[in-house]
Amino acid sequence: MWTKRSLWLVSTAIAFGTMAAQPAYAEGEPAASPENDIVVTGFRASLQGARDVKRNATIIQDSIVADDIAAFPDLNLAEALQRLPGVAINREAGEGRRVSLRGLGPDFTRVQLNGMEVLGNVDSPQDSRGQGTRDRAFDFNIFAAELFNRVDVRKSFSAEQTEGGLAGTVGLYTARPFDYEGTKVAFSASAGTNTLTKDFQPRLTGLVSKNWGDFGILVSAAYSHRQTRETGVDTYRWRLNKANGSDISGLTQEEQDKINSGELRFARGNRLSVWDSTQDRLGVTASAQWNPAETVHLTLDGLYGKYKADRFETHLASRGSGGSTWLGGGQTFAGVTYPNSTINDIEWNDQNEVTYLDVSGAQTATETRIQKTTNTFKQLVLSGDAEIVPGLKATFLGGIERSSYDMPVDDHFYTEVKRPGFSGGSFHLAMQPYRGSRGLHSNCLRPQRAGCAR
Repeated sequence: MWTKRSLWLVSTAIAFGTMAAQPAYAEGEPAASPENDIVVTGFRASLQGARDVKRNATIIQDSIVADDIAAFPDLNLAEALQRLPGVAINREAGEGRRVSLRGLGPDFTRVQLNGMEVLGNVDSPQDSRGQGTRDRAFDFNIFAAELFNRVDVRKSFSAEQTEGGLAGTVGLYTARPFDYEGTKVAFSASAGTNTLTKDFQPRLTGLVSKNWGDFGILVSAAYSHRQTRETGVDTYRWRLNKANGSDISGLTQEEQDKINSGELRFARGNRLSVWDSTQDRLGVTASAQWNPAETVHLTLDGLYGKYKADRFETHLASRGSGGSTWLGGGQTFAGVTYPNSTINDIEWNDQNEVTYLDVSGAQTATETRIQKTTNTFKQLVLSGDAEIVPGLKATFLGGIERSSYDMPVDDHFYTEVKRPGFSGGSFHLAMQPYRGSRGLHSNCLRPQRAGCAR
């Protein structure tokens, strides 16, 4: 399977507004002398900067400010944002992926990068069908957090904002040369591993910035390599069902009547699963600033990001019929008829959700999935402002971006065990309500094990 989707977006904006009033000082108030100034740096400076941004905003807004390259409080932008009130995230392979504001889903949150509307999606290994379509939500795991030095979350609106974010707007800002004085060179390196993959996971970041009076240039880059493994049990598609031919003669009459009434909910899918993921993320930013006059400021920002994800999934599940992996199962292949499963014991809760099953003769199947995806993002933005006359200021922004998503490999492979005498073992389910998490236990996943039918 080969899939490729691209989006081009061109944006321009011009705004006029009055200058903010300058603070007034009492007559005769002495000016602070340079030698008495107190300069705050480090993490406290970033907190102070975020507080000042929020205080000066005319709308409801929260901000996170990094005092230096690779100095965000978290390694992922979404994870940093979840510290703010009213912000919730979902996770993908252990990383924050999407942001929800004020209780509304990610599709209702608008994301801007250096003032320009932005779109970027990756796929989800939890989605067995892959990322088939693009949506409005933005996946924050495309970019490394080290490339940004400020993130704003605007929960209300002002006149200069364009429409599009019902829940609010998240503004991402990359570093610029005038954010630093003179020459700035920074480098950060870290590494990690985990107990399941036991691999080496590097994370590198670098920044070079140089100012020549009214002109400055900055270049930064970030790279990370990461492997993850997730193991667990998943059940899905719970629905009302009956016996569908399964042998329930060993149950009590009350249990048989309950099953045949069609009031019980059974899981359609029950799988023991392993998800392996390899992620490579590269980001490069470049920025140039020029102040041709004291009242004129020009900025050119460029960003390139590439996120590559290779996934390998394996699942071991039971196979049935009639909308449930535990019920039915009697089928004929190549002239051989295979019997239905046998229900040995059953329990359900007060909501008619089956919370325990002892099944013999359930068919066993495996599912393997290999997927390779690449997301490439490019953006170029030119912005500036100029004071036309005292009290009147004009701002402009224009840019172009492209986001492409490729999935050259998406292969699924299934096998099922269908032969006389293979019982598939006895499966025991211990689960919470059907919309929550489940646990699956089997003592006969291998037919050759002692005590299992062969």
